[in-house]
Amino acid sequence: MADKGLVAAVRAAIARRGGGRGGSRVGTHRRGSREALRAPLTYPAGHPFGVGPLAAVAVSGGPDSMALALLAHEAGYDVRTFTVDHGLRPDSAAEAHRVHAWLTARGLPHRVLPLDWRAVGGPPSGAGTQVAARLRRYTALVDAAEAADCATLLVGQHADDQAETLLLRLGMGSTVDGLAAMRPAVAVPVDVGRPTAVRVVRPLLPHTKAELEQWLRERGAPWVLDPSNAKPVYKRNRVRLALAALPTDLRPALGALQAWCAAHAAHAYAHGTPGTL
Repeated sequence: MADKGLVAAVRAAIARRGGGRGGSRVGTHRRGSREALRAPLTYPAGHPFGVGPLAAVAVSGGPDSMALALLAHEAGYDVRTFTVDHGLRPDSAAEAHRVHAWLTARGLPHRVLPLDWRAVGGPPSGAGTQVAARLRRYTALVDAAEAADCATLLVGQHADDQAETLLLRLGMGSTVDGLAAMRPAVAVPVDVGRPTAVRVVRPLLPHTKAELEQWLRERGAPWVLDPSNAKPVYKRNRVRLALAALPTDLRPALGALQAWCAAHAAHAYAHGTPGTL
């Protein structure tokens, strides 16, 4: 299915569950958020993410990806779940195998993908750690998805991640195209060193981390927290900490800005002038 079809299918699925326009909220609760937190987070059966029926799911073990894996499974996907063990923390292997136990106990096929840094001269350090880890992670996930005959890789980025991306790109001086932030469906966002037909789909962009955590609590489903996400040495983490301290009445402004940029970027692409208003 073409990108436009994927995006339309994702937005339609979100609209069917009352979430409004896909990608229009950034780090904010929509109207009726109290009701949304009380009600089970769900997607209609029948491949609501616009792809399927076979899909790979990247599962770090955090609340976003755990919720995504369980949602995809309940929505009728024949899922193949994968956890990348980056090997950058002493506890990472144990956490990955804990996720393996949780998912297989719920009937989801799962594999742990350990990264071997020896081939590239050892693990990265400092500010380049996240960039290098992201490249190796996506490469491993694409390899695993292709081996499992999955043309789609579902990832659990959510509305809070979208807010972080928007602020990071604001700081970089991005055009309106960049400020549209993450799209619901894209090509693999890194160079994996060869052509690939695998597409990345982000079904959870309309939902906040708090909503996903609440949904998991209601199900009695566990998750893990990566302590490196709280380290201020990384720019994204500093943005995340700043957003956490942002008064809630200011958050809708971020959502409005991202929605405006996304609309104008889509218009620009439709008229062959990306990066302009």
